[in-house]
Amino acid sequence: GSHMNDVVDLLPRTEISDKITSELVSKIGDKNWKIRKEGLDEVAGIINDAKFIQPNIGELPTALKGRLNDSNKILVQQTLNILQQLAVAMGPNIKQHVKNLGIPIITVLGDSKNNVRAAALATVNAWAEQTGMKEWLEGEDLSEELKKENPFLRQELLGWLAEKLPTLRSTPTDLILCVPHLYSCLEDRNGDVRKKAQDALPFFMMHLGYEKMAKATGKLKPTSKDQVLAMLEKAKVNMP
Repeated sequence: GSHMNDVVDLLPRTEISDKITSELVSKIGDKNWKIRKEGLDEVAGIINDAKFIQPNIGELPTALKGRLNDSNKILVQQTLNILQQLAVAMGPNIKQHVKNLGIPIITVLGDSKNNVRAAALATVNAWAEQTGMKEWLEGEDLSEELKKENPFLRQELLGWLAEKLPTLRSTPTDLILCVPHLYSCLEDRNGDVRKKAQDALPFFMMHLGYEKMAKATGKLKPTSKDQVLAMLEKAKVNMP
């Protein structure tokens, strides 16, 4: 809990921004994958040597973000490893990087490779452990991810939300923005997406309440509306 975080913040934290040189940043973005890898190795070394770091990391977020969609999957996984390492090294201050670097990790949950998705989920969890969920659910970023019609992304993200929403004491104001996309997931072509959406439904309702969620069906086509309302009735019974 927060007491632990207070203790963590007494740790001596190293300033590494001076080590994130423009030369290193251009290595990470080089067109030759071997040089990109060299740059990533260097970053891993810098964080490793510093142990605990200050939140200011210069141009590193932009550089790492670019590698999350690298054509070379080995480099994508290496970047995810670095981002896990970064969360532990930076501690609770990692929350200021959720928008620019945390959300792009969510996007990787849509990867077609199972092991890449698993690594992305482990990374998101390593970050969320330091930040809590509030930062992830602020604004439209997460709802924009759920809107993408990628069955892998939808399954993973809904599974993650079903796991995390029950741990939240207060309701994030912007959670309602996810609801229209949750409803389209309930009718997704992909059976696994539909199942995950049904699993997540009671946890959305636990925060937003039945009335608000029923009202949100108003924008649906009549046949969809009836189906979703029936699911809401069922979820009401399973609401924690």
